[in-house]
Amino acid sequence: MWNEWRCHSPACVRCRGRYTRKQERQLSAALGDATNADLSMFTIMFAVASEADDIGSIWLKAKSDLRNRVNAMRRASPRWDRVALTGWVEADPIVFDDMARLGTHQRTMLAGLNTPCWRADGGPAWVVHTHGIAYHPKVDWQETQTAFSTQWQGERRVHVQPFDASKSVDANIGGVVRYATKYHAGRWIGSAFDYWPAPWMAEYYD
Repeated sequence: MWNEWRCHSPACVRCRGRYTRKQERQLSAALGDATNADLSMFTIMFAVASEADDIGSIWLKAKSDLRNRVNAMRRASPRWDRVALTGWVEADPIVFDDMARLGTHQRTMLAGLNTPCWRADGGPAWVVHTHGIAYHPKVDWQETQTAFSTQWQGERRVHVQPFDASKSVDANIGGVVRYATKYHAGRWIGSAFDYWPAPWMAEYYD
């Protein structure tokens, strides 16, 4: 049938669009009874991968650490029993020459990782992080940020932002999902957008 084949590549605009819409529908259904006050967007900077091949192992460890952090908070207080997280991994490439072009917030965040963010061969290191949605009906967003910041210490490594009360829950969910699953094969350095060179794309998708 025409137009039914799917490659499932993250670089494919059509397949990625289908995936994003499916994620929006599933989350909206799962969080159908939630209010904006119950939900926040979270961003956590985990670590720097010296090679793209290391991104997967860093993400696997990060997911385990997230589960362990939530479980620890549940043991400390029953208010955390219903807390649930949904997140998507992202990796931004960075080379030594980028450092002078970064904005203040980006430099501060990278300093908090306490890891060299470049490679001796001139290729990119990869800053592995997640954007996601936290459901925390009995916990406010400030406490959520404090709990995650205890695990991932460093200035600007953790950012929790409450949902916009002027929008519907579905609109807020859709905005986070689209942002978290975006793909441009490029990155923002300061106020400028650069597309990845071909060797970086080859390393990332190899």
